[in-house]
Amino acid sequence: MLLGRLRDPFINHRHRRLFHVLRVSLALIVTFAIVQTFPFQHSGWALVSTVMVMGNLPHIGGVLDKGRQRLAGTLIGAALGLALI
Repeated sequence: MLLGRLRDPFINHRHRRLFHVLRVSLALIVTFAIVQTFPFQHSGWALVSTVMVMGNLPHIGGVLDKGRQRLAGTLIGAALGLALI
């Protein structure tokens, strides 16, 4: 019953800021748990990336698109870096 109410467009629009804050907070908690589990060098940047991807996009479609663009940019940059070495 609660899940059905959360999918209601009126509820979602009315509480969009709260939902956005909860989504970003949950993403940061998950990222922090991963960073603490796997101690990579400079792993704190993962939290910055999470905020950059999710911070100003309150809709999940925009977040997924921005995440794909960031991944593609990282892969292209890594390939160019390896090619220049």
